[in-house]
Amino acid sequence: MQLIQAIILAGGKGERLWPLSRAKKPKQLLPFTDGKSLLAQTIARLSLLIEPESISIITNQEQYEQTVAAAGNLVGQVCAEPVARNTAPAIALMVLKAMQKNPDTILVFVPADHLIDQNERYAAALEKACAYAAEKKCITLLGVKPRTPATGYGYIEYDRSTDGVAR
Repeated sequence: MQLIQAIILAGGKGERLWPLSRAKKPKQLLPFTDGKSLLAQTIARLSLLIEPESISIITNQEQYEQTVAAAGNLVGQVCAEPVARNTAPAIALMVLKAMQKNPDTILVFVPADHLIDQNERYAAALEKACAYAAEKKCITLLGVKPRTPATGYGYIEYDRSTDGVAR
């Protein structure tokens, strides 16, 4: 399979888990299950499929030092956005960096602040999605089926007759 590069999105303003999280103490760096941070759990989950040197983290300037300390030598690089501008510009920056190195790389973007307790199942789904993306040369999305409507999230509509491929 082609080279897979995972980029962990680890920025944010520290507002979603207030009062525990703050800009200088973001949710992804707080201890959760077994005392491990969500960032540490994300790195461990990705490491089931991807080599550490192919895992990167993008964060903001304010959280950069803490993120570097938390990641240690478990990732290839930690980058800080020059200016925090939300998710799309962070992804664009990392795409440009990755494409300069290898334009055929499969890029995997994952948030640092999700709690996922089925790591092997997640890794299997990610491996399948990467293989599909490589074969079809397309964008592949993983998501969860929503239990209730929520305006804070987007929804993906797909046509089941096309093997689950969104059009």
